[in-house]
Amino acid sequence: MSPLESEVRRLTDPEYSVGVSARRSGAGLAGLLVAVALAGCGSPADAGGAPGAARTSVSSSAAASPAASPSSPTQPAASDGIEASTLRAMGFGNGPGEFPLPADLIIDYQVDNPNNITLVIDPSQGGQTYRFLRSRLRDAGYVISADGQQSLVFSGKGWEGAYTVSNGVAALTLRQP
Repeated sequence: MSPLESEVRRLTDPEYSVGVSARRSGAGLAGLLVAVALAGCGSPADAGGAPGAARTSVSSSAAASPAASPSSPTQPAASDGIEASTLRAMGFGNGPGEFPLPADLIIDYQVDNPNNITLVIDPSQGGQTYRFLRSRLRDAGYVISADGQQSLVFSGKGWEGAYTVSNGVAALTLRQP
């Protein structure tokens, strides 16, 4: 197991982290979902009906979406040319509210728990989202500790996170240690 894979597993697999055996709720299931997705062995459809999880699609073209609302805060496109939104503007009640995300992000599956946020993203946006996060996280106050093969491990503002893209799957998870 590479150091990046080990760090992603530590961030996403509740059984791997020391002292988190009590997390057997939707957050734990979400962590397992992301661990499987990150390993390339599963898909969002494998998640079934995990507690605390919802299957949604968020995009700027959906008028009912918080991200598409005229009052939703978006930031102008940076040098990457992608307009930015935030976790909060996309309707998440938990997590670091000002966490940057592409404004037109399509979320296939999400978990919005107090200590765990998971987004399984439309795979067609995987590479673009990786580049977006790579260019925006530092300015947003996050430290990238690992970056390779379209995967990131980062931390900041009391949260740890991982993002990865593999064949057919793109996922982001944020958790409080």
